[in-house]
Amino acid sequence: MEVIYIIIGIVIFGIIFSQYQKNKRSQSPYFKTKKRLETEFDNAVKTDDWQERQKVNLELIWLKTIKDIESRDMFSNNLDDSKIRLKLSQLSENEIKLPEKWKLDDLYHFPFVGNILAGMGDLLVNSEYQLYKPNSVLPFPKDIITKAIYYMFDYFNYDKPLYEIPEEQKKKQSESLNTIKFILIENIVDTNNTELPKQGIENFRVGNKLSKGHEYKEENELQLIDWRNEVDWIKWTVQYADNNNFDFALKCIEVAKLGNPNSDNLKEVERMLYLHMSEYYEEKDNKDLTKKYLKMAVELGNEEAIAIYKKKYSE
Repeated sequence: MEVIYIIIGIVIFGIIFSQYQKNKRSQSPYFKTKKRLETEFDNAVKTDDWQERQKVNLELIWLKTIKDIESRDMFSNNLDDSKIRLKLSQLSENEIKLPEKWKLDDLYHFPFVGNILAGMGDLLVNSEYQLYKPNSVLPFPKDIITKAIYYMFDYFNYDKPLYEIPEEQKKKQSESLNTIKFILIENIVDTNNTELPKQGIENFRVGNKLSKGHEYKEENELQLIDWRNEVDWIKWTVQYADNNNFDFALKCIEVAKLGNPNSDNLKEVERMLYLHMSEYYEEKDNKDLTKKYLKMAVELGNEEAIAIYKKKYSE
């Protein structure tokens, strides 16, 4: 009889302990945050607050990405549910926090961006690729989707990617991203309605807005790309300068300075850039800009520019 009591006691203890562990896991940062976000998402849908819905949906996708990664062991084998829940419950508040900046070599960030673009892809398919609709139909904020596209472009050109992608697939993916970029930037029009209006006058208004262009500025893309380091920005400065795209080259210099304003490499590139700009505008017979950028190169200590300036303007 005592053995039966012992067995019953063990079973009861096991049930209580299991319930305790379950409650403990549910109070962990990951599960508490997930539950809160799901409630906020439902409320945003009910109140038709599309900006809040996009913001919360992005955070939920981040948590989904964490779960996807933590659901596998080091050999990429799927774990059982209990092990997954245990791993997720052990994550700290800081570890599940939505990243403000993305990194090209982070284990979570590449699949996170992939999930963002997958959400955009689902919208395109469900809309039959007719996205003359307001920003409110997007699954995530528009700037985040644009940022994700450029992250993918950069990842394909990254020297040491975390996830190996065959060259053939890189080309195919890049072409797809170009298509998405065009559709995203050119075809999403904010009409303040939930769907493209059926009335002729409203359609005219949308078409008129398209014909006048949009507020999109390509240089703003550079502000979205925050995973590059100083060396990356210097490379892009040189690349834009080689193509005589000086607006972008100067913008890259500005962004690089935010990270390391005292960089000797950056100063050297800046000296060379202003001299190159001066030579370019001299060929265009623009005397004012020729002198302006030559002087800027001189002020930064470009010896070749100093010699040219003395010869031309000090006589």
